[in-house]
Amino acid sequence: MNIPFKKPSTYFVFLLLLVSVWGAYHAVRIGMADFIGHKADYALETWEKERRLPSETEVIAALEHVNSALGWTPDNPELLELKALLLSQKGFVRWSSGEFKAITDEAIPLYLKAVALRPKWPHTWANFALLKAHRGEFDAQYKEAIEQSVSLGPWEPGVHRVITDAGLYGWGHIDTDTRRLVAANIHRGLLHGKRSVQAVAKRHNKTLLVCGYLPRDKQTIRFCGW
Repeated sequence: MNIPFKKPSTYFVFLLLLVSVWGAYHAVRIGMADFIGHKADYALETWEKERRLPSETEVIAALEHVNSALGWTPDNPELLELKALLLSQKGFVRWSSGEFKAITDEAIPLYLKAVALRPKWPHTWANFALLKAHRGEFDAQYKEAIEQSVSLGPWEPGVHRVITDAGLYGWGHIDTDTRRLVAANIHRGLLHGKRSVQAVAKRHNKTLLVCGYLPRDKQTIRFCGW
């Protein structure tokens, strides 16, 4: 038995074409954002590897790239966080002039939007905590950022390093519970044998203060000099 072929309706063809065009446009948006955003991300990675602050010209150029990328995908949490990190770099460049806080005011809503879009990403929470510490804001947002990053990324080396920095930066301003979270984070970093955690603690010159919150084991004996 032959089944007659039905020609698709004009409406169906138009709908299929519309979906295809939208899909292609969306793919182009993502591709362009990734391509342009990579330039800013690469610049940030380069400064970190070289262990140096960028020049003001470099950081402004990187911010231009990330702003352009956000024009394509304004709700991209990675780009929002990247812009916040670049604003911190710009603030450090002008640290001596006392402009850090004013420059990084814009970074606060960027982090809040990024964690709202991707609430289970511990690295964003950790970087947010570090920004709050650099701004001298040891408030509820700072504490929440530490709690979330430690809870969501307990064995992430990047979290160990950043939370060690953020926690020791504000050690004299935080309560006992938050100190315990920071100390537990440092201990896990030591268990991983990460020298970066030791280096950060040494830079803050607060090793002995932290040791009062650490258990006594092979790693902490070496760290604390017990």
